[in-house]
Amino acid sequence: IGKGSIIEDDCILSDVVLGENVVVAKGAIITSSIIYDNVNIGLNVNIEDSVIGKNVLIGDNVVVSNNSAIGSNEKVEQDSHLIAVRISTSE
Repeated sequence: IGKGSIIEDDCILSDVVLGENVVVAKGAIITSSIIYDNVNIGLNVNIEDSVIGKNVLIGDNVVVSNNSAIGSNEKVEQDSHLIAVRISTSE
């Protein structure tokens, strides 16, 4: 767990690498994943077997799973379900 990171109540983290300044909101479940710096993870998010790049905003009630990868500087809207997805608009 990186410097400045905050994990709110009722979260479950298992086999996770968290970068610096990551905020994990209440009720999130994160397993077998890598979360880079400056990521904001919303309420009740479920991230499994995935990689989240730097400066990403993940809305409430999002599911990211099955080897998904979200590139840096992306935003995932609330209630999205990303399964085996690659997202990157960076060049």
